[in-house]
Amino acid sequence: MTDTPILILGAGPAGLSLGRELSVRGLEYLILEKASEVGNTFYKMTDSTEYGPWLNNTLPGSPMPIGKLFARTTRSEYSRYLSRYRHDHKLNVETNVQVIACKQTDDGYEVETDKGMYTCRVLVNATGYFSNPFIPDFPGLNEAELSVIHSSDYVSPTTITEKLGKTEAKILIVGSRLSAGELMEELHKVGHELHLSHRGKIKYWPSPWEEAVISPFTMSWEHIALKLRAPKPANLKPRLRRGFQKRLLDEGIVKTHPNVKEVHGKTVEFTDGQKEEFDMILFCTGYQAALSHLWPILNGKKPKVSKLECKKHKNLFLMGYEHSRNFRSQFLRGIRDDARFLGELLTERFSTPEKIHIKSPPVVSQAPAIEAEPQEVFSETETP
Repeated sequence: MTDTPILILGAGPAGLSLGRELSVRGLEYLILEKASEVGNTFYKMTDSTEYGPWLNNTLPGSPMPIGKLFARTTRSEYSRYLSRYRHDHKLNVETNVQVIACKQTDDGYEVETDKGMYTCRVLVNATGYFSNPFIPDFPGLNEAELSVIHSSDYVSPTTITEKLGKTEAKILIVGSRLSAGELMEELHKVGHELHLSHRGKIKYWPSPWEEAVISPFTMSWEHIALKLRAPKPANLKPRLRRGFQKRLLDEGIVKTHPNVKEVHGKTVEFTDGQKEEFDMILFCTGYQAALSHLWPILNGKKPKVSKLECKKHKNLFLMGYEHSRNFRSQFLRGIRDDARFLGELLTERFSTPEKIHIKSPPVVSQAPAIEAEPQEVFSETETP
């Protein structure tokens, strides 16, 4: 059994940035990662995936690439960046450790893994979303005679060719956000016939060059909104882009459909009654928080979080989780601020034992034959 004061699950941007913040403050910690390399999510993403500008995506203690401040970050660049970040800051990471389940104890938490048990007083979940893709449970989907794939399993057009055994196919893309637009654009260019199924009205995100221009103003607005404690904006999640992607839909090159009602063999029926046959359904339907290892603690329920800490479980923190501190917490630009906040919070708690929720050591009285019972101390103060 391995014991550490602070255990971090996941070596993505959230886990690594928190590890760096704890290192500079002299706090002992350990990061567990199920893959053989840190930032595994980014290695698995599509070749065409791009993120916001480097200005938004650098982590604490890492200089911004001056010549690329407003350039968009590619998947391959960011995965290499995370690997360098780990080594530059000499972060304490154990790779190839699969977490199975966690439970709460009187002294903190126990984490069961395929490499043994780990104990800690503070548990930080930084497993993110991308390891838990979501596919809607459409009637007939499990018995469908067509191919089904989620965007998380897509790397390049070759993925489709290998799965279907042909270079041109009729593909239904389900979704209307960033990944749907990126894959629609890429697959159109290699000759596939594409259809798009979506719920509600399609809304568009700025084109890459427009985003680069407005990004500094957007960041300024977000800082003001945070200080004013404004509610989460409704349009933060990236969508299909104006420009080429919008033109594909406007000109009918990619045919649009409402939501899927049912699947019969190779035929998809939509909620408007129309039916079409397809070779494949490509789901760009996003992800859900990867929390199954925490179900023994959370009783299978979505946790309520305030200032990164689970409201019902002292010293259980969630990083990279939607609105765990504010509306930016799920994004890279929010993660680095949250890491700094949590680093300061844990520094303060470890300097005051009763706030870390640990058992007091036995106290020996002056009478030689009498020993006082250990007492458990709880802090009733709110999280700073």
